[in-house]
Amino acid sequence: MTASKIEFKRKLDRALSSERLRIALQRAMPALGERRNARMAEVDWPALRDDLTARKQRAIDDLPALIERFTREAEAVGAKVYRAENAEEARRIVAAICRTRKAKLVVKSKSMATEEIELNEHLASQGITAVETDLGEWILQLAHERPSHIIAPAIHKTREDVAALFSKLVGHWVDPDPATLVAIAREKLRDSFIKADVGITGGNVLIAETGTLVLVTNEGNADLATTLPPVHIALVGIEKIVPTLDDAVAVLKLLARSATGQKLSTYTQFITGPSRTADIELKTQIGVHGPKELHFVLLDNGRTAMREDPAFREALRCIRCGACSNVCPSYQIVGGHVFGHIYTGAIGLVVSPFHHGLDSVAYEQSMCMGCNACDTVCPVEIPLAALITDTRAKAVARTGMSFAHRARRRALRSSRRASSTTSSRTRATPRRGCSRRSARRSTSSRHDAAAACRTSTAVTAPKRSRWRKLRSPRSRRCRVIGSSRRRHRARSR
Repeated sequence: MTASKIEFKRKLDRALSSERLRIALQRAMPALGERRNARMAEVDWPALRDDLTARKQRAIDDLPALIERFTREAEAVGAKVYRAENAEEARRIVAAICRTRKAKLVVKSKSMATEEIELNEHLASQGITAVETDLGEWILQLAHERPSHIIAPAIHKTREDVAALFSKLVGHWVDPDPATLVAIAREKLRDSFIKADVGITGGNVLIAETGTLVLVTNEGNADLATTLPPVHIALVGIEKIVPTLDDAVAVLKLLARSATGQKLSTYTQFITGPSRTADIELKTQIGVHGPKELHFVLLDNGRTAMREDPAFREALRCIRCGACSNVCPSYQIVGGHVFGHIYTGAIGLVVSPFHHGLDSVAYEQSMCMGCNACDTVCPVEIPLAALITDTRAKAVARTGMSFAHRARRRALRSSRRASSTTSSRTRATPRRGCSRRSARRSTSSRHDAAAACRTSTAVTAPKRSRWRKLRSPRSRRCRVIGSSRRRHRARSR
């Protein structure tokens, strides 16, 4: 058993035995599904879904041209654009910008792309402190944990867990009341916004025709992170680029409804270049109340390879709403720390091999039940269940099957061949003194016995000690069939 498999089994056992995890997921997961269904009932869901799917697919098909157009338009309004082929290059670019500005404190809005490249750890190694300002991300930063959900990173935490963390932070007992906990976070984080040298965000959409960044939040932290610090860095995956403003609006129509069950998120920002004014003699000046610099880091990290793969190309349509996790039966039991890698849920099993290698979900893919619930709620019609099956096939080809699994498969095939041979001989030569009708009855009973053998063999594999004594494939088959028949006769008595 490999180290990764052992670790996966440990994580799975911890999740299944955790009462706090069960309580946290039971409190939160049903509400997400109910809110989504209520909002989708208000609109023509199939029509909006088909429209967004077509728009995103066209964007993926034209992606190289859109990247060039976005770069040209963003630079025309004063932004700087960088291309990062992998996680290491993205980390290097962001760290270089921070060092050039002699930054010591960075505030971050919620960004799965920064989690994907493990940016916080790299900045810390460079002597730069990164403070998460999304409440869920900040909770996990205090707990030294990774997000377990794409849109609700701390969904696996109960209010009691959060109160215990905050009690250690403030030095006294904190009541596990959500309003009290939010007030503490507001007070503690406000000073970081004011003192930060750089603000780092992700991006929900990039608009190629105007070089615009679209950010969607509910807490308002992204507004502060993109306004108060003098430098703004946006790390965004290249698949987020769409051609026009109309395409961005099509995303917004379904993003909040699918993710949190809202008609529209509380804050929706459209950022086109750094802040500016022309109030004095119409002379444009960069840097007023907002940042003086805006930097875009366009992240590839396996996305081009995904685009070139005919089977997985459709996965780039994902808008990161997390709806596939919200309806997943397995996810609702074990959570995202078992079901996925950095990106969790069904979409995580599909995209993680391209970002972090197949080993990142080699055993996690086994959590998928193949129920197809994720397919029914995906707003861009990604065939998630089929793609997970493809990922599973690759994982099995890489890791192979366990000894017990191989033994069960061999025993099942052997018993089927034996029953087929026995039944054909019985049909050809009826026993002496028996009519053909009685022979057919005997054949039928043998079929029943063979079926029972197959069932018992499939459920109970031979013990390992027996296999050590066997030398040839033929003797192994006879031993398995014989033991299965003896078990059947014992049960019949």
